[in-house]
Amino acid sequence: MAYFVEYRIRAVTRFIVTRCEISADLGKEGEVLTTSEVASDFSNLGQATKVGEALARGESSAKFFPYEGPPPGKVMRCKAVMTHKTPNVSLAYVWREEDAPGRYTATPYEYEQKGEKRSSVTITLDPTDPANYRQDGVNVCFAAVWGGQDPEDGKNACRENRIFADATPNVTFNATVRNNAVTDRMEVGEEFYVDFIPAPKQ
Repeated sequence: MAYFVEYRIRAVTRFIVTRCEISADLGKEGEVLTTSEVASDFSNLGQATKVGEALARGESSAKFFPYEGPPPGKVMRCKAVMTHKTPNVSLAYVWREEDAPGRYTATPYEYEQKGEKRSSVTITLDPTDPANYRQDGVNVCFAAVWGGQDPEDGKNACRENRIFADATPNVTFNATVRNNAVTDRMEVGEEFYVDFIPAPKQ
């Protein structure tokens, strides 16, 4: 006897309603058996959802999971190779002289407030002092994979790269990432899939 049944919505060329049954009494003692089948298919997500809900209601202990994937036809996938990976370094900002990590320069200026001239001094870090700079993440650059001839052996590039290069021949983008756990595992020359998926409306 099945003790767990679920229905899910999956998007293929058409929308299909799948039925998955997990049983524990059809095999050896303690063995869990899983069977999955296509209950029906539809060209419309709304119809598939209604049928999936009705089928789940018709079976005791069955659960229904609506389709949660991206809208079909609104997802763009590119394939890019990392071309550069460099630390993102910026000049630190300080408000007081004692906060300066390295050398600083004093720049006097005057301004008017309600018709009265006032003088003040702005403390500015010396841009020539390396101690005044701090690392803020890592800059990574990507470009589309190449689908032409391999100059080393004269053979074509891999078939997948040719397909991606034909569909999206020009892809270039830069990103500054502050998650070192990610950037430490990314190396120049590695290839990555880049998916553009619509975000849900807030």
